[in-house]
Parts: sequence; structure tokens; C-alpha cells
Amino acid sequence: MNYYSKIILLFTSLAIYITASTQNRAIDSLQVVLRNQGGDTNKVNTLNNLSYELRQLDNKKALQYAGEAILLAEKLNFQKGIAIANLNNGFAYFDQDYTESLKYFLEALKVSKEIDYKTGIADSYNNIARCNSILGNYPEAIKNHLAAIEIYEELGDKQGMGRSFQWIGSAYMSQGDNAEALKNILASFKIHEELGDRYRMAQNHNSIGTIYLGQNRFAEALEKHVKALNIFEEPDAPVWGLPWTYRLIGAVYEQQGDLYNEQQDRPSAEAKFLEAEKYYRKALPIWEKINNKQGMSDIYISLGIINRKQNSFSLAKEYLGKGLRLSKETGNKTDIQKSYLGLSELDSLSGNYKEAYAHYKMYALYRDSLVNEGSTKKMAQEKMQFEFNRKEALAMAEQDKKTAKARQMRNIQYIAIGVFFLLAAFLFLNNRRKQKANTILEKTLSHLKATQTQLIQSEKMASLGELTAGIAHEIQNPLNFVNNFSEVSNELIAEMNTALDKGDIKEAKAIANDVQHNLEKINHHGKRAADIVKGMLQHSRSSNGVKEPTDINALCDEYLRLSYHGLRAKDKNFNATMNTDFDGSIGKINIIPQDIGRVVLNLLTNSFYAVGERSKAGSPDQSIGIVDEKKTLRQTQGDNDFEPTVTVCTKKQDGKVEIRVIDNGNGIPQNIIDKIFQPFFTTKPTGQGTGLGLSLS
Repeated sequence: MNYYSKIILLFTSLAIYITASTQNRAIDSLQVVLRNQGGDTNKVNTLNNLSYELRQLDNKKALQYAGEAILLAEKLNFQKGIAIANLNNGFAYFDQDYTESLKYFLEALKVSKEIDYKTGIADSYNNIARCNSILGNYPEAIKNHLAAIEIYEELGDKQGMGRSFQWIGSAYMSQGDNAEALKNILASFKIHEELGDRYRMAQNHNSIGTIYLGQNRFAEALEKHVKALNIFEEPDAPVWGLPWTYRLIGAVYEQQGDLYNEQQDRPSAEAKFLEAEKYYRKALPIWEKINNKQGMSDIYISLGIINRKQNSFSLAKEYLGKGLRLSKETGNKTDIQKSYLGLSELDSLSGNYKEAYAHYKMYALYRDSLVNEGSTKKMAQEKMQFEFNRKEALAMAEQDKKTAKARQMRNIQYIAIGVFFLLAAFLFLNNRRKQKANTILEKTLSHLKATQTQLIQSEKMASLGELTAGIAHEIQNPLNFVNNFSEVSNELIAEMNTALDKGDIKEAKAIANDVQHNLEKINHHGKRAADIVKGMLQHSRSSNGVKEPTDINALCDEYLRLSYHGLRAKDKNFNATMNTDFDGSIGKINIIPQDIGRVVLNLLTNSFYAVGERSKAGSPDQSIGIVDEKKTLRQTQGDNDFEPTVTVCTKKQDGKVEIRVIDNGNGIPQNIIDKIFQPFFTTKPTGQGTGLGLSLS
């Protein structure tokens, strides 16, 4: 061990000692109490408290105390004690064996339901959800977290609600839905801030930092992680806080190194990789000291990947192998797929292509089991059902209020009828005066329509240009897949010829199956590219005014993506989250697709422009001006947590279909809302808009 490593180990050992000292004092106090207790329910509670305190410091002793609690509680028929002991068994196995942990949490739920122990039911749901999330069953995780929140709300347990929102956010992060993740984590942070729970707030800071890292907002991500680090370095902080924060800070430096690598700046990349490795190595001894398999496997994998990036292949293989073994023991599918991907990339760089392909297939298997369209839909369904139940409850409460107001409304209606007749008389007299003015307005309108007709063609061409830029971006993805699978297939055919030359028919057939699989992928992505081209041709074709059966959901989804990428082609810094909520029962409807497409495109272009303008605006106080660097920083931090989002919804109702475009931009000022459909009216700067988009729509 070199001098640098010894210094790191010394400081991390000191951090563990300081962090654990408070917990040790609590454990010592409980053990003194335990020695002086008889065999009653108080002793069961003390055994359970000891098990809970030891769950992360010494899981074997935690299991021992929980087992003693169950035996004594069963003898006393103390069902609540049995439920809590099963929860503690689940905590002791957590980060060690998630399948075993899930078994005990399910048992705790069963016992808690039998005695209607509300807190036990909610805690069981929450921890069942956490296990399912790590095991890759995200819809089941969301379902159980939402069930826990309902009970915590009933109990008024804000601490439980805060934990639930944090873990829901983590589940959405694992599925790549950062917008939904951020919404839940901010809800969690608000609760923990109200409660003054600094350590949970630090956990929220880390989660927000991870989301920022996914958006390459390195400075903001690092700022959040450093905030968390300052809190977790406090003497009474939980033991898991420091190593996890070190791991996340290391990830920021690693991703910065990757960016320098892409820019061919190898010295800067190496410096960032060394900084990342330093933080990973600071985390490892803490996880090892408390025997946290989940934490160790995560760090081993991170060290394997960072050493591979530094061309230390033998060390990288050793760490990735350790990470794979531990992640299989815990059952953490996310870490298993990361291990296989790391080994595949390492084998490829080492020239061991056959082993690289085998590892990549295992990675793809685990990746597809974690992230898939069905899983995402189920998560959305669980969330919608939860919101529907809450709205139902609120509706029942509101109904009583509405009944009380009904009598008051009838009286108001009678008064309104009287006022209506007075207004009618006034309007009749006023109408005669307006008829004269209308003659002049009609002449002006005729001139306006003529001018509008001349500008329609230029508006269409501008829309087509935006679509073409988006389509060019969209079509690149399937072409990349086709090229990649073609290259792999060529290599497989060469291997198959070698096997045939050797007379190894079994191996040749196995390779042929792989080639067939690749050809299916090539065919799939080729058709995808053809569909994109077909859509482009349909848009460029002039409308013939003929209605045809059209999938309105597919049309909205296509124009959403094309509008987004069209704006991205103009401004590379523009980013936004795109959400869809389509009614699958609509089917195909008879419309003129080109005309409706232009309507949707105009609405979407306006929405993306609105969220982009809000994102650029920064602090709402724009009148201060730039005085110095510190004041400038305060100005631009006003809207750091803003997530530009555009949503498209479709709904079938009463024989009609509604298309709704929603964005979280600055909105439309009340004083101009009546003008937005007027020809040539626009709020965009000169040269950026004709004011015909909504008018044509």
C-alpha cells in the first residue's frame, strides 16, 4: 500500500469511528437495559431496538437479536413485536441478499395486516417496494410506495411520506424518467426541510445532483453532492451517508473525464479519472468495515470501469469480477448488468471478442429486464390509479360544499337573468352603431386575407425545414443500429466459416442463430427508417383535402419528436423533457393528416419556444444588471430546478377526440390572451415569428 492510500485509509477509518460512535453509545445503553429486563413485551421491544441499531454495523448480531425477539414475542403472543422483528430481519438482509430481505418484509406485512398495525403495514409496503426496485420490478415498487403514502397520510406521518417520495424518485431515475424523479425528490426535500431532517435532506441533495449529472450539469451536480458531504461529515450522521456521497462525487469527475476523452484531451481526462478513483477508494473501506455487500459491489464495479479507462486492464478485470460476484449474491440487477457491460468493453479492448460478445449478451438480457415499455406503462398506470383514488376522496368532500352553495347559486341566477335583459336592450342599440363600423372592417379584412395567403407558403416551407432537420436526427438512430448489427454479423459469419472448416457443426449452428437474430434487428430498424422517410414524404406532399384513416396518437408522437429535434437543430443547447399521455381506445379516425399535422406542429413549436425562453431567463429579477461575478451568479440561480417539459395528451370523449398540448413555460399574459388567434400577432422578437401559426391552425 503506497503513502497516498494509507492517508486515505486513515481518514476514512477516522470518519467511520466518529460516525459510528453515537450509534455505539445507543447500542451500549440498550444492552445495559436488556440485562436488567425480564421476559415480557418490554424485552421484545429492546431486542427489536438493538436489532434495528445494528442493522448496518453488524448484520449478524442484528439477525440474532431479531430472532430472539420473535421467539419471545411468539411465547407472549405479542404480534406487534413479531411484525417489527420481521421488519428488522429484512433490514439486516438488506444490501446483503434482497430476495431474502423481501421474504421477511412480506411476512411483516402479513402479520401487521392481521392486527391492523398501520405503521407496520406502511413500513412493510415501503421496504417491499425498495426490494422490488433493486430486483428490477419497478411497477411493483411504485405500487407499494403509493400504498405506503396513503397510510402515512392517514397517520399524519410526514417522515414516512418523505422517505416514500425519495424512493419513488429513485425508482423513476432507474427507469430514466428524470422529470418524474425530480418532482418526487423535491416533494421529499420539502417535507424533510419542514421536519428539519438534515440527513434525509442530504440524501435528497445527492439524488438531485445525480439528475443534474445526467444532464451534464457538472458544476451544479458537484454543488449538490458537496452540500450532502458537509452534512454527512457531521459526528451523528448515519454511517451510509459518507461512502455513498464519495461514490457520487467520483461519478461527476469520471463523467467529466469522459467528456475530455471525447474532445481528445487525454491529459485532462486522466486528471479527472484519478480524482474519481480517489473518491471511489475513500468509499470502499467504509463499506468493507460494515460489510455492506451492495455498497462494495457498486464501488468494485466503479473501480473496474475507471481502471479500464486508465488502461489498467488486469486491475479492471479483478474489480469487475468482484463486483459481479457480490451483485449476484445480493440480486441487484442494475449492478449485474453494469458488471457485464464493463467486462464486455474490457474484453473488446483486450482483443477477446468472443468473450466480449458473450458478456454483452448477458448485459443486454439484464438491461432489457430492467427497462422496457411494459414496465414504464405499468408504473404510469399505478401512478394514475393512485391519483384517481385521491381525487375520488376529494370529490366526495367537495360534494357537500357544492350542495350548500346550490341555493346561493340559484339566487344569483335570478339576478343574472334580470341583468341579462338590461344588457340585451343596451346591446341592441349598440349593434346598430357597430354595423356601420363593420363595413369598414370587412374591407380591411379582405386586404388582410390576401396578404395572409401570400405568407402561407413561406410558413409551410419553414415548417418543412424544421421537420427535415428533426427527421435527419431521427433517421440516424436506426441507421446506426443497422451498421452496428451488420458489422457484428460479418464477424460472426467469419467465425461460422472457421467452425465449418473445423467440422464443428454445433458451434456453426449456434453462430447462425446469432446471425439470424442480428438480421431480424437489421430488418426492424430498416423498417423504422422507412417509416420515418414515409412520414417525411407525406408531410412534404401538398394536401389534397382528402380525409383518410389516421392513427392520431402516432401522428402526435411523430410531430412531437420532429418539432423537438427541429429546434435542437437550430440551438444545440436546447433541452426539454417530452411526455405523452395517449388514449389507446381512439383507434384510427378520418382526417386530413397533413393539415392536422401542421396544426400540431404549430402548437408544439410554440410550446418548445416557451419552455426554452423560460429556461434561458434565469432569475426573475432582470432589472438589477451585472455588477460583479458574485451578483451575476445570484441572478442566474433563480430557476436552477426548472425542468423544461412539454406534454401531448389525447382523449376520446362523447364521440369527439381532443388533442391537448401542455408546457411549463412562462404562460400567456392575460392582457394578450384574446389576441393570440389574430393574424400577424406574435410575442416573438422581430424575425423569429410571422404571427400566422395559431391563425392558420
